Amino acid sequence: MFDLHIPELLTELGLFAIWVTNNIRHFKFIDDMIEYFGFEKIATWRWLKVTNDGEPVYSLNSQHKQPFESIVFASSSASHHMNIVDEFVLIRHIFHTPSAIHSRKPPLLPVLQALGILEELAVQLELYGRYLLPRTTTIGFEAAKLQNKRYFV
Repeated sequence: MFDLHIPELLTELGLFAIWVTNNIRHFKFIDDMIEYFGFEKIATWRWLKVTNDGEPVYSLNSQHKQPFESIVFASSSASHHMNIVDEFVLIRHIFHTPSAIHSRKPPLLPVLQALGILEELAVQLELYGRYLLPRTTTIGFEAAKLQNKRYFV
């Protein structure tokens, strides 16, 4: 990841977001990467995976499987995002039922747009994405994996 030229790809007002596995070493790696890129961390959100009845998919006290995943937001200049930092801090959790498709994350674009964090016509770059989105360049070995007709029955 350190070899990727993320600072060159991100505009001055751009937003860097990365999903993080629940592992203390991975969080440390992300913090180191953010510092290496010269970014400032804005916030960490958690996606609580819930059933259709609103219950966590696993116990919150589980020692093995956690019912949540984290996403870290950073920017080349958090001061440019000061008008939205409060929104980031207020919205710390996303509640969403997990997809039946392994490792598919909830769509963040509508949430970020509704909060005014991203403009409706914002251009995006998704690294290691598994499906295509409007106004998004998706790069990775599985960029079209979830575009298969069988997922749209």
